[in-house]
Amino acid sequence: MTIPTLILTIITATLTTAPVSPQDKSAPPRKDQVEESAKKIKELQKKRIEILKNATEASLKLLKANRLDVADALDSRTTLLRAELEATANEAERITLIQNGIDWMKALGDWAGSLTGPSRVTELDVLKIRAKHIELEIFLERAKVREAREKEREKEKKKP
Repeated sequence: MTIPTLILTIITATLTTAPVSPQDKSAPPRKDQVEESAKKIKELQKKRIEILKNATEASLKLLKANRLDVADALDSRTTLLRAELEATANEAERITLIQNGIDWMKALGDWAGSLTGPSRVTELDVLKIRAKHIELEIFLERAKVREAREKEREKEKKKP
């Protein structure tokens, strides 16, 4: 992983985990301010996802042209997936996103595993791809469990 990628990863992790609190704790935000902020967040999330999709496509092209490390392409795709999951509230949509990520990782792993001769793809790269693939499989199963629990809660609420 290159230094700029590492720095961006650390900054992203810090910003996404930092607590957000209003400056003036004595006055709660007005409802219209909250709605406006929620709308702005959705717009920014859409822009971020679009940029990350373009970055992922570019990284894959560079990887296949042997001009980028597998780790960087993998990082681009996982960052995109995280952004998509953050922007999605529906568990069924999350499952679809995770499944798409799994399919992408599988295709990348198959491509990387099939390379012969001089290339920048190493056995370690292939193992990292497989590990990410398994990580996404775990996320998928957890999402399925959450979806099933949500459906159970909805059924319980409907019972008189």
